[in-house]
Amino acid sequence: MSAESASRLGDVVVKRPNGDCLYTLHLSADGVILCTVVGFWEVADADRFLLDYARFIRSARGSQKPLRILVDLTDSNVMTQSLADRFATAHRELFREQDRRAYVVTTSLQSIQQKRAASYGHMKVFLDADAAYQWLLAPAED
Repeated sequence: MSAESASRLGDVVVKRPNGDCLYTLHLSADGVILCTVVGFWEVADADRFLLDYARFIRSARGSQKPLRILVDLTDSNVMTQSLADRFATAHRELFREQDRRAYVVTTSLQSIQQKRAASYGHMKVFLDADAAYQWLLAPAED
C-alpha cells in the first residue's frame, strides 16, 4: 500500500472516560496495521474495538495483497474467556488465510490466549515488537 493510501486511512485512538488510552489503530507507511491494546476490557470495550477494527481492516484491505497486522498487547491484561471467544469469531470473519498477524505479549498466558483466539491463518506470537515487525515485512514462508 502506498504512503498516500496509508495517509487517507486516519488513525483511530479511543480513550476511556478518564482519558486513559483503550486502543489505537494506525496504518504505517509500509502498509503494516499497528494496533495497541491497553488495560483490562469489559464486553462493551471489546464490542466497540471489534467494530472499529473491522472497519479499519476493511478500509485497509482495499486492493492490497495480504494484510500485515501487528497487535501490541504488552500493556493489556489477560482476556476473560468470553472475550477471547468474541475475538476468535471476529478473526475468522475478518482475516484471510494469507494475511499475516503478529501479536506482541509479555506473559505466557497472553501467548496461550492469542494462539487459541487468533489461530486462523498465518500468525505468530512474539515477546519483542521489533522481531514481530521484521517477521511481518519478511517474504512469506510457504
